[in-house]
Amino acid sequence: MEIDYIDQKYYLSINNITSKQPSVYKSIDISKDLIVYGTDKSTGALFIYKRHPYAFFKAITGSQSIRGPITHIKISNDQQCIAYSNAFGDIAVHSLKSSALLSRTAFGKLEAPCSALYWHYSDNEIYCGDISGNLSVITLSYFIGRNLINIHVNSILNELEGVIEQIDGFNEFLLVSSSTKTILCNNEKEEFKQIGNRPRDGKFGACFVADYEALEAQQNKLTTIDQEVFEKMLLENIKIYSCRPGMRLWEVDLNGNVLKTHQYKNANYTAQKIAIMGSHEIDSSPVLFNKIHQFQLALPLDNRFVFTWNSSGFYIIDPKESKVIFWNNEFDGSIANAKIIQNSSIYLYLKDGRLIELRFYKLQHYALFLCNSEKIMQACDLIKNNVEFFARIIRNSRTISEMNQYRTFLKIRDYLIANERSELLKSLSDIFDELTSTRIPNVVILSKNFFNKSMDKEDEYNNEKVDEIPQMLPITKQKEEDSLSITSAEVDRAVKQLYIIHQTSLVSNLNFRERLSKIFDRFKSSQIIRILDELEKLFIENDEYNAKESRRVVCKMFLEYLQPEIIFEIDDEKTLNYISDALLQVQNHVNEVSRCKRCEFPLNCGTSGTGYEDIANILQQFYWSRGEYEKCYELCRSLPHLLKITGKFLTDEKKFDKMILYAINLGDLEILHKSLEHFNDISLFHQLLDEYIMAINHGKFKCLKCDEINDVKNVHRILTWDILFHSIEYYLSGSELIDLLMRYSQQIPNGSISRQFYMKLLLHAYD
Repeated sequence: MEIDYIDQKYYLSINNITSKQPSVYKSIDISKDLIVYGTDKSTGALFIYKRHPYAFFKAITGSQSIRGPITHIKISNDQQCIAYSNAFGDIAVHSLKSSALLSRTAFGKLEAPCSALYWHYSDNEIYCGDISGNLSVITLSYFIGRNLINIHVNSILNELEGVIEQIDGFNEFLLVSSSTKTILCNNEKEEFKQIGNRPRDGKFGACFVADYEALEAQQNKLTTIDQEVFEKMLLENIKIYSCRPGMRLWEVDLNGNVLKTHQYKNANYTAQKIAIMGSHEIDSSPVLFNKIHQFQLALPLDNRFVFTWNSSGFYIIDPKESKVIFWNNEFDGSIANAKIIQNSSIYLYLKDGRLIELRFYKLQHYALFLCNSEKIMQACDLIKNNVEFFARIIRNSRTISEMNQYRTFLKIRDYLIANERSELLKSLSDIFDELTSTRIPNVVILSKNFFNKSMDKEDEYNNEKVDEIPQMLPITKQKEEDSLSITSAEVDRAVKQLYIIHQTSLVSNLNFRERLSKIFDRFKSSQIIRILDELEKLFIENDEYNAKESRRVVCKMFLEYLQPEIIFEIDDEKTLNYISDALLQVQNHVNEVSRCKRCEFPLNCGTSGTGYEDIANILQQFYWSRGEYEKCYELCRSLPHLLKITGKFLTDEKKFDKMILYAINLGDLEILHKSLEHFNDISLFHQLLDEYIMAINHGKFKCLKCDEINDVKNVHRILTWDILFHSIEYYLSGSELIDLLMRYSQQIPNGSISRQFYMKLLLHAYD
């Protein structure tokens, strides 16, 4: 199901409504990669799913669960730990890091049943609110060896006169909302301030909203910014929005002072009224708002807006304009929880188990999303229907980073020219003229494909010549001497800016990718490498880090900035080698994998500790597409997790001598099935089983590169006999499968293949 709504400046889509989950699921939390459900049984358990698709990931059962139904769940920011509680005041923390089952979960006890959970941004503290108004903190010592230490609960605030409804945080600040008041806590100074003096009675919350647009505008006015100035500017642009009875919001500063009251009770609602369930018409009368609807819990949305909801509906509010943008009131008390992921994806969990996803964008960001998703005609229609809006935002953009993102719009022009859509070209000419005529110092944004496709056409667009205007494409084809064209003064200025960014990152949890782009976008890749080399020297000279650590820091900056898809446009060996080295430098740990005794090539996959898997995969794909197999193997030698994608390449090219080894050594079902699809002779099944028996029965693994046979005691993820034959059965007839089993019966241990497999085989023996 997909429903779209467009306001004058904003876009909202309802694009994913799941079917009802089993009734045993009564609590939920969602993160970027995980969905975690809690059961409503006498012994509560978690069910943890990977998102998109909802494939089974892992479950906690038996003694690792807690008594009674699970009422609250909270996933840590790094998605490695899950805190959960029940109605008896028990609380537990489950770790996804440990490989030892009995050391995954630690338990604690609160003074009263939990009503709210919040993870500190560092993920080493959990704040817990309970129904008696107590606020407690749990400080975690994650691991000693492989064991999760038991958790200790320490009280911070006691008896806040009501249930703790919501907890939010920003850096050292904590916001605790009870049913009667909101308390602002400064953890570093151990200060506690009540927000406002007027009491309330009900389920009301509050949240921090960081206005990064305003922060960037302030930064652009200053020539130099040191760490102290930046931190001061940041705090000036943090606001607290506290929900109040009567559909009001308090706007509050970090000193706890109420700056403004936003009143929506008698507002004239011109906002989009969203129909999601389709069960009945939405009543938009102010009388209905006044009687039954309140702003209750609040969440920050897209670093500017407030998403506030209650059990019957929700509101998206722009506090700067004191305006409700979108709203809904048709759920009739069925919303159980709401969560915002990655600033723009809103999830509503209903009491009947349904999960609804809403995506909220500023209109220009949605157009960029459509362009990048190759949904060109949808982007055309969006821009065509809002030409004045898009022309205005492009006209008002004056920074390099802003203009670079709108360069994506020129994909639309390329598409329209290639498909001879002159009527649409004419209707969107204002946008394209605005893009190509806007002047920023040293930068003109043009579309390379446009000139390639339209040079021979005599129309209103072919009067631009690519040779006359330089093109801004960072990290692409370039010569060695490019790095010489940058002056020492430019290098010094960039190094100082990067140094300040790094220092600020040590005390803040901000995302600095956009700030890196603002510096790097005006340089070519060889120049960026030169700047980073100078920054590395500066770290060493200032005794910030040793040589190895300095290298790691600058490599991480480079990878944070690098967009994986640009790798296919790079034809500069120095840059490609720098990317390879950077991936090696940022590994969090040395991959402990078995290696060939002759060539030291890994025999099986390691786990990636870089956090930059997308870049590594694209680089491997790039080298493979150019036939540079030795470079691919060298990458695998340093980053064993790349063996998986290499196995897929070999399988796609039907290299039978290698793909069987990769399927066995890596224990990868996807590679195994892709290999079996290409088997065109029973002898290949015999070869597969011969190699498998040598590995699993005798511990002898062939090297994936040189075919040397190695004695290996422990290789993780080896396929079991049961999994192997369940995979093979899809590609052989019943009689062929029986012959295969008879041939290898002496090598298959008793009980290693499930009874269900044999029953199925007997039923279809002559298929």
